[in-house]
Amino acid sequence: MESIGTRLIDQIKRLNELEVQRLEIQLAKFNKEINECYESKINLIEENIDNQIKYYGKNISSYTKEKNSILNRYKEEFQKNYDKRKEQFFNIIVEIQEMQANQKIALTNFKKIAEDKENFMQNFKKLEALVNKYAGYNEIILECEAKLNDCILATKKDFEQITKYRNPSIAVIEKGNFITNIINKILNKFSGKSKFEKEVINKMEKELLEVEKNNILNLEIIDKQTINLVAKIEELREIMNSEFKFAVE
Repeated sequence: MESIGTRLIDQIKRLNELEVQRLEIQLAKFNKEINECYESKINLIEENIDNQIKYYGKNISSYTKEKNSILNRYKEEFQKNYDKRKEQFFNIIVEIQEMQANQKIALTNFKKIAEDKENFMQNFKKLEALVNKYAGYNEIILECEAKLNDCILATKKDFEQITKYRNPSIAVIEKGNFITNIINKILNKFSGKSKFEKEVINKMEKELLEVEKNNILNLEIIDKQTINLVAKIEELREIMNSEFKFAVE
């Protein structure tokens, strides 16, 4: 007959495989959803710039340098947020792995006591404490996994913050009837390079200054969130360890 110890060792092995798979899936989800959000935001900004260029009767290829400059600055701000949130994400994963390691230690200690027939009853209290410790860690791990999903939502919100400064006055809005629109396009075409740069390029550059300034503050907030989050998780771990120590003394 298979011993309790053997079954527990098999369970630990299976747990380890499942844990790794779950974390890999969560990381893949983070990268996939954030990348899709990023691509969507950049494509919309690029489409808006292209529409502005066409609206003013200019050639898109003639403004490649200016367009790329604006896009690259937006990309840099998105990247800064992504890096900060990914750091937060990995900090949570490290805490999860630490608790999973503690769970395995609890299972291993449970195995040793369960197989010690002579002292089994004397250590029954410790067995119960080990079960509670394992279950307690499991609750914290579930909370941390929820935080991983929150991290994805927060990153998307960060991206929204970056694009919220887009000035609606530079959006392409076709007003008036068909004839009026045609006349406006003709006038825009011959209005010269300076008007386009003033109405579009310069405004977008001013918006980017706001984006960059406000993003500095947001990145500082993310850093504080990460520190507080890790501290809270570690506090819960300490409480769990203290309760276990108290139970077996």
